Amino acid sequence: MMIVWLHVVSMVLGFAALVAYDAVLIMAAKSRSAAFIKTTLDGTALVGLVGKLLVVIGVLAGVHLAGRFGYGATWLVGSYGLVAISIFLGAAVLDPIRKRLVAAATAGDAQVASFRLGSVPITVLYISSLCWAGAIGLMLAKP
Repeated sequence: MMIVWLHVVSMVLGFAALVAYDAVLIMAAKSRSAAFIKTTLDGTALVGLVGKLLVVIGVLAGVHLAGRFGYGATWLVGSYGLVAISIFLGAAVLDPIRKRLVAAATAGDAQVASFRLGSVPITVLYISSLCWAGAIGLMLAKP
């Protein structure tokens, strides 16, 4: 029973931390102050790291728990897919934007002023949030 709670708590807190981490990136990018961006992103780096670690712990606990349901159960495969999409979007879209924004902030206000975020990150944040919510929903609604 304890491993179930480890899985649930790790995943929910991990999801929340990663969504918050990405939301802070988007909000910081709207600033035109290099010092503010650098301070904000440096200050939230630990949130992203803890979120990633919690998700890894939650996934490992989940893999252990999934054995009794069969790893190919439809609700599990759906959960795997949604979590994989969210992780991919974070790594392929948001992490490179974070790196570019940090580089611009390090270079100064002039580089920050020329930084253009666009609408892709907020769209990715919405999709990622829906993926996390969908994975939680599938696990709650499991047969």
